[in-house]
Amino acid sequence: MNDNNFVPISTSLKKGVQVRVLCEVANEGNLAIVLGDDIRRIAYFIDGIFKNNCFNTELGIGKTFLGSIPYTPDLVGRHILKCVVDAGNMVKESREDNNVKEISFAVVK
Repeated sequence: MNDNNFVPISTSLKKGVQVRVLCEVANEGNLAIVLGDDIRRIAYFIDGIFKNNCFNTELGIGKTFLGSIPYTPDLVGRHILKCVVDAGNMVKESREDNNVKEISFAVVK
């Protein structure tokens, strides 16, 4: 995941109001990612608790994929969103340090 593609949540979310949580993945390598590769799955966590996955069937060289899941905040306060690709380290990559991104956000009444 590229830092340029991970946009911080700039406003507080409202408790009980559904939003879409977005995470963009870029294939910066020299091989296409095809069906069956773990990197095509984006796992979403809120405060360390798994919420959902989204999948892409393939990710060509130099291509990006914008994944999203629905999320309805249920607790007021500060929270951490974490997006993870290739969680099982199934794909050999030149950089393994860019598979996880975290941001904090607030939920208000």
